[in-house]
Amino acid sequence: MTATSRLAVPSLIIAAAFSLHAAPQLGGMAYSNAFPDAASIANFHKYYTAGDPVYGGLEWGIYATGGPTSDDGYVVPYVQTNQTEWDAGRAINEFGVFYDQSPAAVLTDALVYCSVQCRAWVGHFVGAAARMNADNSLYAAVFGTPDGSAWRLRIIKRAANGSVSILADQSLGALIAWRNYRVEFQCFGNELIARLVDLYNGSQAGEVTATDSTITGPGACGIVAQAVLDGPPWTDHKSPVWDVVAFEMLPPPPDTNIYLHIDVRKAGTGEAIPAVLQLRYNNSGGAFLPQSTAGWTDPQGVFTFGPTWHQKVGASPATVWIQAYQGDEFEYTNLTVSVPASGTNITIYLTPRVDMSALGWWAGGDHNHLGRGGKKPWKHNGGTLSMEYMATVLSALGYDWWACGVNGGWEIENAGDPLSDNATVRTVMYYADAGLRQACNNFNSNYPAALNLWYGNEHAKTRYGHLWSVGKSTAANGDYPHPNTYPAKSGYGDGFIHNWWALYDGNMDLWMYGLGSQAQDWYWPQYSDTAALELPPYHEIVWALNNANVYSIWAHLTATYPPMYTKLLPFDLLAGVKIGGVAMIGADEATSFNMCLDGYNRGYQFAGFGENDTAYDNATFPRNYTFIYCPVVTKQSFDLNTVLEWGCRSNKTISSSGALAILDVDDGAITIGDNVAADGASHTLRIRAWANTRPGDVLASVSLYRNGAVFRSWSPNTTSFETNVVVSETERAYYLLRVNDNVAARKCITSPIYFVPDPLKPVPPPLRGTVAGGVYDYRGNAIPGVTVDLLYTGALYATTVGDAAGKYRFTNAPADCVLHFHNGAGLDERRSPILHDEAMNDYLL
Repeated sequence: MTATSRLAVPSLIIAAAFSLHAAPQLGGMAYSNAFPDAASIANFHKYYTAGDPVYGGLEWGIYATGGPTSDDGYVVPYVQTNQTEWDAGRAINEFGVFYDQSPAAVLTDALVYCSVQCRAWVGHFVGAAARMNADNSLYAAVFGTPDGSAWRLRIIKRAANGSVSILADQSLGALIAWRNYRVEFQCFGNELIARLVDLYNGSQAGEVTATDSTITGPGACGIVAQAVLDGPPWTDHKSPVWDVVAFEMLPPPPDTNIYLHIDVRKAGTGEAIPAVLQLRYNNSGGAFLPQSTAGWTDPQGVFTFGPTWHQKVGASPATVWIQAYQGDEFEYTNLTVSVPASGTNITIYLTPRVDMSALGWWAGGDHNHLGRGGKKPWKHNGGTLSMEYMATVLSALGYDWWACGVNGGWEIENAGDPLSDNATVRTVMYYADAGLRQACNNFNSNYPAALNLWYGNEHAKTRYGHLWSVGKSTAANGDYPHPNTYPAKSGYGDGFIHNWWALYDGNMDLWMYGLGSQAQDWYWPQYSDTAALELPPYHEIVWALNNANVYSIWAHLTATYPPMYTKLLPFDLLAGVKIGGVAMIGADEATSFNMCLDGYNRGYQFAGFGENDTAYDNATFPRNYTFIYCPVVTKQSFDLNTVLEWGCRSNKTISSSGALAILDVDDGAITIGDNVAADGASHTLRIRAWANTRPGDVLASVSLYRNGAVFRSWSPNTTSFETNVVVSETERAYYLLRVNDNVAARKCITSPIYFVPDPLKPVPPPLRGTVAGGVYDYRGNAIPGVTVDLLYTGALYATTVGDAAGKYRFTNAPADCVLHFHNGAGLDERRSPILHDEAMNDYLL
């Protein structure tokens, strides 16, 4: 049985995203050795590259289980040092190199792979090698772990002088023990590509690339075993391999396509900008050009994000109709281009109807999941949807920043190329994963005209909505910090939350019970066992995240009835812990706005956000997003945490689903989110609004709200509108704008400007009161002498000891405190009045 009869030949695409060169092709198979018996293995030659005495070699046998078939053979290459000098921490670098002499294969360019099993070896790598020469020089793709902390995929080079270098390295995260993987190594010209493929489901677990201009001459292909640590005798640095296959790589066929090269720039400044391009033959009703659409019906087209777009036209000259636009700010531009046989270059200039970033407003999104219904083949070339590709789409739709959502992990591009094919995507499961941070940094560095990419997480699901995080964590390791008033759930013992799901508690998520929106008098504890709650109170989570510059946004507030939301929101309303924002235009359009008005009417202040809580698994793209006012940054100096500080701490936001509006006071001296003294002085409100730039859209309604009710209203029936209104306030009040297009789904709502009696104390004080109770066993018997610590925002606030009847009492206690009950007899419990006390729940309801 040969390898080719049971293993699919992988697709090979090494061209860069905008390369005009075709990919190399597979030629004939140079050799295949599936080790069906010992005779075949005996033909393998071996040599060692270490200068010191080395123990090692080849072992072989027949798989009883675990191989591709029950009668497959295997070979175990290994290399180790003197067995009398074991030192598990000693770094070494020794190779055992094995190749088949019988059908001697000497190739210049090749794809070679071997299949291995994921064993618990430490300090050992194994993989496929190419260009193995008599002087012991080689290139190889190897898979293993250097110290037991992480699985890695590497491209290594061993020079003729014995020096060893790592040309590329990737941390793979968690892999599955005893699962079979294939290590692939492609060498073509001076390009090297290593891939790791899961043979159980065919998915790609890793990919790294490298180039080396010093590659010269042909060499043999085979297996490399590398020991990087001396290890305990029972490991012997062994790993089973059950096939070795090499294919010759042939030069790519010539590209016969004619190309249309398109640059998109901003009118007036000439800077490169992202855009949506709809490309058709002849006219607006013509067929789409090859690979010129993605998986959405709205918008249709490809998504440019700064670099020149190289579009295939076909083998013959053609007339191409183009429609170009960006987001909701730039006018649509249509043009027709004749593309000759030699191809042509064009530049399209887009004109903004309103330039929001020039006015200090930066558009972005905080709450979007990648492929909730599974991985989606929605790239322009059919590849799997990834974080980087979605960033190109959102850039073209006008976003300046985006916190990439998670749904069972983040999908990222191994090669960092947003337009790469399906084979390059891998899943990252940990919020603090260095590879995830590096992927965002690489995108931001490589594509400065595109949006600023980071990642976020739906970190808590609660009685009154879901919480979404946004911001670049400044905590140690870039991780989510855990409130130290509750024990950390991560299991690492370091006070950080490492998994994206680690703060989720199904007992607290009403959607798990199918409850959705409930009447005002429903009583939450009957639906879940409050004594089993593992989470800290949510205000504690938000407090800890705020300290790390990670802000929490409330999503789909219809999880509870509106009065419950406005009374139970324990941040500005009760506790004084700053919430990052609330869904103003949310997943349920009918109630989000009214619930925000209810909160503002009670005197509290928070930023309104446009959010979707949806996945990119629908043919129509979700379009709720948020502008944040931050005049201290530019496109070149953009800093996400600076922008979010203005938005989430100072409430300077605008929510939009297509229309645009800005409210300010006294010619811009006072902006959204500001507090103005309600001292009777006159102030001029400036109202500006713009319809969506889609052809045919006009402003149907512009409404100025005061204290939750329409104060003034206009019906412009134009594409833009501006007016002034003079007001004078002597008591608490707030104003905001709501704007609608003639297409009702396209709207805009600003966060308020506030008039308050004392701008230094703009919101009601945090709720405090007396917290008293008793400690009893399950029979109802009092437990005397229990120490009760009152914890508040991560610290010990007060402490007492229960009396002989088990009673305790605190006065002037914060309502969002945590009570820690403990004694020397094993009692160690935490409770929060907001979460666990029936009287508090009844009071709040």
